[in-house]
Amino acid sequence: MRWVAFPIALVAAGPAFAQAQSFDEAVRTNVAVAVDVCLRVMTERLVPSETIPPAGFSYRAVDNQATYGGAAQGFTHYYDAPGDTVRIRVIDPDAFRGSCHVETTHLGVDATAAIVESVVAYRRPDAQRQMTGNEAAAMCEIWTIQTGSDAPVAVYMNSGTQGARGCPEDGTARVAMEIPG
Repeated sequence: MRWVAFPIALVAAGPAFAQAQSFDEAVRTNVAVAVDVCLRVMTERLVPSETIPPAGFSYRAVDNQATYGGAAQGFTHYYDAPGDTVRIRVIDPDAFRGSCHVETTHLGVDATAAIVESVVAYRRPDAQRQMTGNEAAAMCEIWTIQTGSDAPVAVYMNSGTQGARGCPEDGTARVAMEIPG
């Protein structure tokens, strides 16, 4: 994979900047904003419902109406960027071991990985990067971020296609941030 610097100023500019751009530029900008806000939610233990909407994402909840081992699965929380460019999916937002996912069907793994690399390097220069580069592996990029005395946050990257393993370049991408274990 080829890594290119993604101007972090785009992250700070947020959705208002993306509205005056082409669709491709809006996708890239909104992916950067989504990765940045998810990273802050996870590493700074911020409340998603208070942190994500001000970044320009609209909230919707989906009732899972399912049980697992007799326990209700509750809701999946989505935050959608304008123009269906990217969405953030938050699982167990109030739990210590919640997770935050950035998903797009408009940008491939390589381009998304470059954006994630730039945002992670800017926000958390102490992050440790591990690249598998193996399409047979479950994930193709992994960063580990220490968060002081709390458990570390892992940032995983793979294709956004349902059932795809690793990092095939299929025009989709998924970034998952969670506390392992």
